[in-house]
Amino acid sequence: MGRFEIKTLIFVSNSFSVIRFIAYMLLISILLAAGGCNNAEEEMADRYQKKSDESSDISPKAQFISPLASIESFQITVSGTDTIYSSHYQTNVAREVPMTIQEMAAINGGLKQTDRSTPMQGQHTFLKPDEPAWQLRVLFENDIFTNTDFYYTNGVNIAFTTPLARTGLYFLLAGVSKSPDVECTGFSITQKIYTPTNPDVDYVLAGDRPFSGYLTLEQFRETYSLKNKLIMKSSLEFGILGPASFGGKVQSSIHQIEPIGWDNQIQNMVVVNYRFLIEKGLVSHPNAELNVTGSVSAGTAFNNIKPGIYFRVGQFIPLLRGDASLTENGLNTLNWQYWFFIKSQASIVLYDATLQGSLFSSQNSYVIPANQVNRFVPQATAGLALYYKRAGLELSAHYLTPEFKGAQYFRWGGIRLVYSF
Repeated sequence: MGRFEIKTLIFVSNSFSVIRFIAYMLLISILLAAGGCNNAEEEMADRYQKKSDESSDISPKAQFISPLASIESFQITVSGTDTIYSSHYQTNVAREVPMTIQEMAAINGGLKQTDRSTPMQGQHTFLKPDEPAWQLRVLFENDIFTNTDFYYTNGVNIAFTTPLARTGLYFLLAGVSKSPDVECTGFSITQKIYTPTNPDVDYVLAGDRPFSGYLTLEQFRETYSLKNKLIMKSSLEFGILGPASFGGKVQSSIHQIEPIGWDNQIQNMVVVNYRFLIEKGLVSHPNAELNVTGSVSAGTAFNNIKPGIYFRVGQFIPLLRGDASLTENGLNTLNWQYWFFIKSQASIVLYDATLQGSLFSSQNSYVIPANQVNRFVPQATAGLALYYKRAGLELSAHYLTPEFKGAQYFRWGGIRLVYSF
């Protein structure tokens, strides 16, 4: 039994030696594996670093492959910086590889060529102008564009925006706030001419529109709050309605006729009128815009209220109507702007001196009696606009319902030019 016990002890001792040997070998294997993993990770990191360095100078063969459609977004922000409008588009890029589609197809087998490669991203930013812009705006309206020659037969407005307009009666002109995102102030001169259906006769045509014309000088202010989608415009007009406006002389020079009927025009009266317009954006997007509008005119010539809506579709800077978007003096990175627009409004007429004459005088050979004036006059406008960098062109067609009992429906056209210095 003593020998058996000795052999058993020897066997057990040898077994423990084998176990210790196996344990040592496993430990060494684990350590070697860990070292290999570290080396592999370092090698992989070096490889990715090399890839990253190479991606900064991609070869002409590089392709940006994206099987997903691009995503567009738009936002208007107001912050401590000068950026007040921005839009961008970004494409989900699946992978970037330094090889052509054909090379990838040969490697992956079955990968078909696609035309959906696009730049990774693009953007447009509108910067808040450091100083007010100087602009020239010219509007010419005439019924000759619609092959008619009566009622509102000609109109011209020449406006010049300048920071010099912040003096004088500027404090009377309402605006969004003391520091709006965009502000335009300026002066303008306006002349409008109205005639009956037949301006070549020397007698009064009862039941027709009287001859009238007015000429005014105007100071105006426009403010735009992009965060609130709010536009406010106000103007103060001073001028004359009657023969001193040279309406008859201008029309006779255009038509080469003797201004016989103008002897019966509404007599001279002083024009002092204030107009305020507010516009609120309901939908504001780089490709579609819908606003509600409302304006009030009060003074010696016109007293009315005009609610309405404005809609446009195209490519443009939201809320900023062409000329307002040019206030960056050409720094606007959205070089091309274009849109189709529709405007509908209804005029609630309280008084119209071009129909009824002066509020303070009855010395006119012919006017429309107050009970013959239509107090609710809808109007529609449609047109196209094209702006490129500092210049813009707008074409418009207008449709007006009868302004008084027995009057005709009427239409005219307009051309507007804008240039920012």
